[in-house]
Amino acid sequence: MSNKYEGHISKENLTKIESWLQGKGINRECGFCNENEWTIKDNLVWSWAPDNSGKVPELLMVCLNCGNTMHFNAVVMGLK
Repeated sequence: MSNKYEGHISKENLTKIESWLQGKGINRECGFCNENEWTIKDNLVWSWAPDNSGKVPELLMVCLNCGNTMHFNAVVMGLK
C-alpha cells in the first residue's frame, strides 16, 4: 500500500526543508562535536508518536563528523 510519505524527498521538498530550517533559526552546530556539516537523508522514516497514537513521518539530519542525528516531524515541516 502506498502512502504520501514513501520514497525519496523531492528537490522541491529539499528547498522547502531548507527554508523551514532557516525560518525556525535551527542551530546547525552539532551538540556533540560542534561541527557544522550535516546531510539530510533522502527518505523519511517512521517513528512512534510521543502519545503512542500511531506512527509519524520524520526527516533525519545526520552530522557528517560524529553521526549525531536530529529528527524533525515531517508533518510539522509541511512535507507532503
